[in-house]
Amino acid sequence: MWSSSIPTVLTLLLAVSGSVANKDKEHRKSCVVKSGGSNATDDAPAILKAFKKCGHKGRVVFEPTNYYVNSVMNIDWLKDVDVDIYGTLLWSTDIQYWLKNSMDVGYQNQSTALIIGGDNVRINGHGTGTFDGNGDYWYQWIRQQPNTSNYPGRPHAVTFGNLTNSVVKGLTFLRSQMWTMSIIYSHNVLLDSILVNNTGNWAQSSNTDGADTIRSSHITFNNWTVYNGDDSLSMKANSTDITIKNCKFHNGLGIAMGSIGQYNGQYETIERVTAENIEYVNTLHAFYIKTWTADQNGYPPNGGGGGLGFASGMTLKNLTTTGLRGAAFAISQCTRFSGAPGVGNCTNSEFQIRNVEIDGLYGDSKSARVASLQCSAVAPCTNITMVNVGLHLTSGAPAAEYLCGNVANPSGFNCTGTPCVGGSATGESELGKETAASGFVHLVNLFRPFDELFLGLWNGTLSACSVDWLVSLDEHVRNSASASLDITDIQMVNLLVTQQWLRLIVWQLSNKLGFLSSVSSHESLNFQYPIQIARDLTISTCRLPQQSMEIHGIGLVEKLFDVAYVLIDVIAYTPPSAPEPPISDLGPKDYLTYILSLVAKLRGGEDRFLPLLQEKISQVLPNFLNPLTWSLPLASFLENPASPSEKFSPGEGEGWTGHDMEDHSFRQPSMS
Repeated sequence: MWSSSIPTVLTLLLAVSGSVANKDKEHRKSCVVKSGGSNATDDAPAILKAFKKCGHKGRVVFEPTNYYVNSVMNIDWLKDVDVDIYGTLLWSTDIQYWLKNSMDVGYQNQSTALIIGGDNVRINGHGTGTFDGNGDYWYQWIRQQPNTSNYPGRPHAVTFGNLTNSVVKGLTFLRSQMWTMSIIYSHNVLLDSILVNNTGNWAQSSNTDGADTIRSSHITFNNWTVYNGDDSLSMKANSTDITIKNCKFHNGLGIAMGSIGQYNGQYETIERVTAENIEYVNTLHAFYIKTWTADQNGYPPNGGGGGLGFASGMTLKNLTTTGLRGAAFAISQCTRFSGAPGVGNCTNSEFQIRNVEIDGLYGDSKSARVASLQCSAVAPCTNITMVNVGLHLTSGAPAAEYLCGNVANPSGFNCTGTPCVGGSATGESELGKETAASGFVHLVNLFRPFDELFLGLWNGTLSACSVDWLVSLDEHVRNSASASLDITDIQMVNLLVTQQWLRLIVWQLSNKLGFLSSVSSHESLNFQYPIQIARDLTISTCRLPQQSMEIHGIGLVEKLFDVAYVLIDVIAYTPPSAPEPPISDLGPKDYLTYILSLVAKLRGGEDRFLPLLQEKISQVLPNFLNPLTWSLPLASFLENPASPSEKFSPGEGEGWTGHDMEDHSFRQPSMS
């Protein structure tokens, strides 16, 4: 009888304890962080106050708005806390403040703007939470310095220090100040569904690693997308049991082990690193290992050498590549102080690389080198395996070079030659920089005529200009970019959307100065010109992949929002003049539908911008059907696109409302 009652008692106890646990969670302290509303107010004190109050067994919520972070934050006391981030944390551009006040990471001379640490921390960005480092200012500034690498005080966006048993997910990191994320003395952490975009808007980024692990274990990177110009992810000293899976890396150097062996006489390791289901687009490598020589030349962070130890147990499976710029797998044991005299000894490192397996490597490359393995003669590389490799050049010919130096008994491949030996961290030269530079040059050229006169007119400090100047400004923007340029999709979408947005800006200025007319001989000074802008935006971007738009973050969505917002007004306040376009053609409502669909799909658009556009439509186009349910005949339209004037006609009751266009005040896009 007693034994038969045990299950019942246990059931009751579990039910009671579960009820208590749920009630405890429901009654947790909750702190909602309020934004000061402008960069004149530093939101860091309010953020710190919320964490101090609710950082233990509580919940901290960031609303869907901008938070302006003007000072450092050390939040390393967290315990059993939920952090929900719906908005954007925007770091200030006071470079001198950050150089003087950024906090020590505890490795090299690295420093950081934000430290997060504790146990059982659950950070959720819900797909909209964003850390914006305002990196363009840093990228431009660092290029003016004599030392551009690891500059003292240049901060990482965030450091997870002494973080354990925690989850960070659903966040976007835009234009980080330097490394995006350093993870040090942290264990059992899942970093899931993270987007890193360190592509500069107007300055080329440098030293912007996606994430670096240091003295940490059991770290998992899942479902990451990284756009940068440095290591996509990097495992440094004493990184063990690291898992990387289901990730996509663009434009950087690939997954890196190291650099390591920098500290003279210090023993360090990298052990048990697994990567699986990884895609690479335009990266230098898929995977590479970099160690310092045995000679000490200077001191860290930009000098050093003579370190001891090993890297072992690295397994990579199911790797796919598009447009690799160098060897898919590279080893270089020749990292050395850049200012040291001579060429250095690239074969004397006592740090050993062993037990590396790559199983499944497919795709295309601009380089014939599958592997370039420059190992130490003192401690040769052992147990290096590459199997199931199907890499080919963009021409279709197989990539078949396996360059080996001091590789003992390779498995699955035969060495075909010797590698380049030199001071490069990867032993490889960069390919494809011309394309990246070309895209940046075209973007700069778009903005070239936007000078002090324009800014004065826009800000209201000047009030006079000629019609010819405005027309020539529009012509410059229209003629400075086209979809036929030989640049990447990522560069193309930024260039083309920015082009149409700048045309809108010029049109807005023309309206502000009173130059718009319904009978102007200049198309760009006509009230209906935004229809042409929306049409050109639709035609030029509809074939580009959504991923190429996604990486530009909220800045691109804001430009789309500006175009759509003005287009709604133009449709509403333009009288009907022609019958509805045939079903296979597109008109202004279709352009609006297309732009709305982009806003709805892109990260941050659905929650922050789409409701504003839908509210605007309900106010001025009350009979406009839900555009997001429409299916646009883009394919047939692109075969024979007619001009907007041939297609435009608002439906009955949803267009002309009797308002005078000359009296209408359009929303002014922000130039900040």
